[in-house]
Amino acid sequence: MYHYFGSITDTKEIEKVHPRLKKAFEFLKRDDLDKIALGTYQLEPPGADGKSPVFAIVQEQELTPFEGEKQKAEVHKKYIDVQSPVSGEETFGVAVLGPETPAYDFSVENDVGFMMIPTEPKTLKPGEFAVFMPLAGAHVPCRSLSGNRKIRKVVVKVLAD
Repeated sequence: MYHYFGSITDTKEIEKVHPRLKKAFEFLKRDDLDKIALGTYQLEPPGADGKSPVFAIVQEQELTPFEGEKQKAEVHKKYIDVQSPVSGEETFGVAVLGPETPAYDFSVENDVGFMMIPTEPKTLKPGEFAVFMPLAGAHVPCRSLSGNRKIRKVVVKVLAD
């Protein structure tokens, strides 16, 4: 599977995909996500490289309109992306990567590459999540089908090794 979508009240099956996903969902199930400070929260101690294998980023983001046929999508190689809106609906552009995937530049340091690729819209409401697996799919976060606006959301990065 390339992308997983669901409710944070029902995560038992998705937690079986990778053992560290349980920590991601424990954080997403907190009842104070609308109140805690914006910033990064380490959910596991840092490794030898100084980075935590599981960390959450609580952020406010400006949503922009879903742009249609092709969008600048991101892909990761080391980290699983778990994303969940806290204060409003968020639409993602989603794509499955295959042999016809266009070439793209990739930053190893930031674990992100970008490509122009057709995507399909998927809208999440607060209490729902998206999981984007490394190298299998691309995604375009922070989009809206109803115009520009700001939301609070959480992105949990899970080392996939």
